[in-house]
Amino acid sequence: MISKNQFSEERFSNSELTPVDICNVCGSRQKTSLYQIRNYHLVTCRDCGLVYVDPRIRHPEVVYSDSYFKDGHGYMDYLSGAKAYNKAFRRILRRLAAYNGAEKGLLVEIGCAAGFFLKEAQKDGWTVRGVELNREMGDYARTQLKLDVTTGSIYDLSLQESTDCICFIDCLEHLEDPKKAVLYAHSCLKPDGILLIAVPNIASWFAKMMRSKWHLLLPEEHLYYFNRKTISRLLMECGFYRMEISPHYYGRTLGELCVALYPAFTNGTVGKWVSRLDLSFILSLGNILVLCRKKPD
Repeated sequence: MISKNQFSEERFSNSELTPVDICNVCGSRQKTSLYQIRNYHLVTCRDCGLVYVDPRIRHPEVVYSDSYFKDGHGYMDYLSGAKAYNKAFRRILRRLAAYNGAEKGLLVEIGCAAGFFLKEAQKDGWTVRGVELNREMGDYARTQLKLDVTTGSIYDLSLQESTDCICFIDCLEHLEDPKKAVLYAHSCLKPDGILLIAVPNIASWFAKMMRSKWHLLLPEEHLYYFNRKTISRLLMECGFYRMEISPHYYGRTLGELCVALYPAFTNGTVGKWVSRLDLSFILSLGNILVLCRKKPD
């Protein structure tokens, strides 16, 4: 995800923020300040190291209006980036195949946007379903890609241990309660089913180099910031095992890469011209792809 300037004007006042009392991974109330971005504080749990936003928006779902996927609020133009994103999605599917072998079944993606990953998975032989909060993106997946996509959240899916693989690709960090969502996913997976998670890594070389200017410090939408240790602990505590962690590669257009390096770029004439060029790349900036299985009872 490529955001507009993370240091732009506030969209939410202090009255629309709510405090976060405990760490989502370990339950500790002990925390220390890491960064301040406008009126948001990023804090680090003193016990497990999870970084999270405190205070945060009271109703985070309001961030994901139709403008989130265009006009630079979340993406410059998500639909036009399909070619770039699909390069990275096919790489994820190759990692999944290496982990799982030739076996295929029902794959469900949480936060599937326009359904590009689901379509690639379908081509790869999976039966696919998805859920997406943004109605416009969900409509695109249903009407243009002919996919089974529900508008809503993970809790609007009733799967009851019927699923072979559940995916959170650049999604878990957006959720109010990642642990609750992972536990729900656990309940929806078949015994030994696969959970696939891709998240930003706040301990990556790029995050350490950029510090408070890291382009993924987006406190209105990225509510949690994991590293290998904290994501592993979360998944183990939620009943997963056989973890395999590897670099997560992004597919991005040239315009999105320029915005990541220089956020104000999106506002200029040159930025708008570059964003129309059909140039795409896949790259890793040290973020995390995790594959694991539901532990047998």
